[in-house]
Amino acid sequence: MKASLRELIPEVAVNLDGTTSIDITKPGIDKGDGIRKRRDTLGIEISDRIFVGDAIFPGGNDHPTTQSGTPSICVRDPNETKRIIETIIACLSDPITANTTEVT
Repeated sequence: MKASLRELIPEVAVNLDGTTSIDITKPGIDKGDGIRKRRDTLGIEISDRIFVGDAIFPGGNDHPTTQSGTPSICVRDPNETKRIIETIIACLSDPITANTTEVT
């Protein structure tokens, strides 16, 4: 599939995303660039985010996120991703453990 896509659309980079999807980007652009762009656009610091992905290892398409400084959690599949995100949201919603900022 990767070879076919490269042949059909040679002007883009095609990277396999684990077993569930394919990343198609401009050449030289990766998920780390996306994280930095969101920081610049939204003003949310990289250290204030968590990336959840299945290919965080060197050579994996999610690895550039770790190089951007984003705390990352490696998961096996979509079901584990869902459980991790639900747990993070539950922790942030708990008034005892939530990190809150007072607005003046």
